[in-house]
Amino acid sequence: RFAEYYQQICALIGGDPLAIAMRDPEFINGNLVSSLLTVLASVACLDLLKEKYPSYQPQAVAGYSVGQWVALYAGGNLGLKDLFDVVAKRAHLMDQCVAAAPPSGMLAVLGLRDMDIEAVCREISQQGELLQISNYNAPGQYTLAGSEAGLRSAAERLASLRPKKLFRLAVAGAWHSKILEPIVEPLNCLLKQVQINSAYLPIIDNTTGTWLPIDMHECRAHLARQVAHPVLWMQGIRTMAAFGVRSVVEVGFGDTLTKFGFFVDRSLRHQALVPLPRARS
Repeated sequence: RFAEYYQQICALIGGDPLAIAMRDPEFINGNLVSSLLTVLASVACLDLLKEKYPSYQPQAVAGYSVGQWVALYAGGNLGLKDLFDVVAKRAHLMDQCVAAAPPSGMLAVLGLRDMDIEAVCREISQQGELLQISNYNAPGQYTLAGSEAGLRSAAERLASLRPKKLFRLAVAGAWHSKILEPIVEPLNCLLKQVQINSAYLPIIDNTTGTWLPIDMHECRAHLARQVAHPVLWMQGIRTMAAFGVRSVVEVGFGDTLTKFGFFVDRSLRHQALVPLPRARS
């Protein structure tokens, strides 16, 4: 079904993204393209999982960032066409918002405590620059979002704390930060026009690290707020563990979330369905 899904993605993008990326490699890093291709890979892998293990029945579902929408699809809240459409419209709103704001981006920080990073964010924010933790991935693994000036200042100050890694991410803006607050209400209005069903599986909410509300009005409000709110991923993993989950399967391409999981809770079994290929010696 990949070809069928891919045609839907091409229609929403207005062209063949993989063909365009062969000529312009940066094209694939655009928010609309990367969001839709991420969702496509996740949906295709979810199909693969169901076909290979037809008796597999998860206890709960979680999705990281744009993966929150794939989680809704996996949990039965959202149909496939609505999934693709919502992700595309969400990306357009995000792009319009960051285009109207000063240049911004994201910075990954590994090997430092959240309290030390938050202290740096407060200092820089008090100087009038936007800077905040946007993704709580795992203990010692965080992502910052902010203005270009804020990120430059953060890189200098954090480097003095000797992190294990400090690097910029190839993204178009400061996702999951206050810079996107202007589109929360428009996104909420958009979601009121989308058929969101009651889920048959509990779904983790990125904005709280707990369960997505059952009430549809509250659910839509949380989903709209997610775009401008930090992703509380490690809190979500801990919520699932407390719920009784003992094995976590990453569905999509790669094993980034699996690696996060080892740092969050090693008592759980973390496994990627399609891990990244190992480099050959």
